[in-house]
Amino acid sequence: MSIMGVTFHIVSVLLLSPILVISSSIYAATKTTNDTQLTAKITLGRYLFNDNRLSKTGNRSCALCHASDLGWTNRFAKVPDINGNPTTLNTPSLLNSVMLSTFMQRQPHLTTLEDTIKLPLFSLHPPEMGMTHSLLLTRLAQANNVYQPLFQASFVIKRSRHQKSLMH
Repeated sequence: MSIMGVTFHIVSVLLLSPILVISSSIYAATKTTNDTQLTAKITLGRYLFNDNRLSKTGNRSCALCHASDLGWTNRFAKVPDINGNPTTLNTPSLLNSVMLSTFMQRQPHLTTLEDTIKLPLFSLHPPEMGMTHSLLLTRLAQANNVYQPLFQASFVIKRSRHQKSLMH
């Protein structure tokens, strides 16, 4: 898997990880990571979920449309796109989403959280977050002082001897 593919997988899982852990004690109980690593993943997920840098224009985060005080759904009659134009989107609640096998009624082929998060993150019609792959990597790199320690605490990344020698 490419570095970009790994990054998208990790980011998509982490964007929803605070909701998953909050909404399901079963999820938390079945995790095999140690408490420190789990805490780091939850913290990283909260940062990603609330980070406006993950939208193309920097004007929204996942939390805009998935508000915790409204059952992890939106506060809009018509969800605005990143340009402020109303759309026909209906934001699904993330509550108990860990227990679902299909995440969007309009998109029954989306059967994993990893695939589902790509829709709002990279969609252009309408542009929900309007993000591009290269811009996502750039924005995460720009916030490296925040994200690097959180990613390192969340994941054990095994490097080959060749990769280690390149780092020194």
